[in-house]
Amino acid sequence: NPRVLTITAGAAAANHEVEMGEAVPPPTIIRLKSSFVS
Repeated sequence: NPRVLTITAGAAAANHEVEMGEAVPPPTIIRLKSSFVS
């Protein structure tokens, strides 16, 4: 089911973002977010 895979990937990305957020300054996170969106 592609939708389940998408949700799982999204959850993994969100979890990774939380872990990275503890070590990476906010401007870097914002740059990463905009590079993922575009």
